[in-house]
Amino acid sequence: MNPISRASLLPGLAFANVGHAAEFWSDTTRITSIYPHAGGMTFNVQYSNPLSTCGGTRWVVPIGSPNYAAIVASLMLAHGSDKPIQIHVEDQPAPCEPVVDRSVVF
Repeated sequence: MNPISRASLLPGLAFANVGHAAEFWSDTTRITSIYPHAGGMTFNVQYSNPLSTCGGTRWVVPIGSPNYAAIVASLMLAHGSDKPIQIHVEDQPAPCEPVVDRSVVF
């Protein structure tokens, strides 16, 4: 069996996201507070999500979410070191506390 080269994958990857709605990523922001609780971790940021139903600065990572530990650890690290982040949510329109499923720490 021949190994698959990266070059042979590129044409297929170019169309991998066709038909999906645009993804929502926040602007680059900083975390202002973190509130761990029994249901997961809620946190506030400087960025205000215009789609939120209650001000737009509050976000949540529910316990049991895929990659919960990694997301929470990276967000806590970002907050403790005042690093900028971007956060991604799947639920549209966003509720009061949009559920974060991915994040980037810069």
